[in-house]
Amino acid sequence: MTEVMDPVFAAGVRSALVQRPSRSRLQFPRRSRRTWLVGGLTVALLGTAGVAAAVLLTQPGGQVVTELSAPVTMSGSGDGVLKLGTPPRGATAVQFEVKCLTPGDFMIGRLGPRIVCGPGDIGATLDTATGQVPLEAVRSGALTVAAGEGQRWTITVEYVATEVAP
Repeated sequence: MTEVMDPVFAAGVRSALVQRPSRSRLQFPRRSRRTWLVGGLTVALLGTAGVAAAVLLTQPGGQVVTELSAPVTMSGSGDGVLKLGTPPRGATAVQFEVKCLTPGDFMIGRLGPRIVCGPGDIGATLDTATGQVPLEAVRSGALTVAAGEGQRWTITVEYVATEVAP
């Protein structure tokens, strides 16, 4: 048995199909494109925010520090020697972070600062000292930590380049 479509209805269906625009499967709706555009711009702006903040928030004449090597961490008791390797090109200083694990008197490098930790400093929120020593404090790619016998510490060190902001 053969079905025959009403000619008027068939003409209406044909007209509707011809006039309806076809969409590609890869075409995003307008709202989706807008969302991707806004998201992409947001990511791009946030990616440069750190650099912009460092440049804009540095006070005139302040110090701008650029990290040049991966941080190296060592824990020890008494005197210790931290092997840093050859300074990278452009390095001007060594940046350090020392955490006192016991009370004591700690000297960073042969030219570096002296850090004194008392019993109240251990486990406190301020038991970490940070700073920089000049590149001359590093001999043969090694930085020394001088401490008394049984005085324990942890140090993290990295090569940096410092310059004065205009």
